[in-house]
Amino acid sequence: MNGGVMNRPGFTGDLERLLGAIGGTVRKTPPEVTRIFLRPQPRPQESVAL
Repeated sequence: MNGGVMNRPGFTGDLERLLGAIGGTVRKTPPEVTRIFLRPQPRPQESVAL
């Protein structure tokens, strides 16, 4: 991944770590918990990149 979408220094690495953590969590969680975790949150601007 070259971070072509988000080129701001530091931001892409943080986003990739966040996505990695979310991906690892989702893989280890039952589907019903994943649905709860992924339901719309109060602050959508933080989820746009996801």
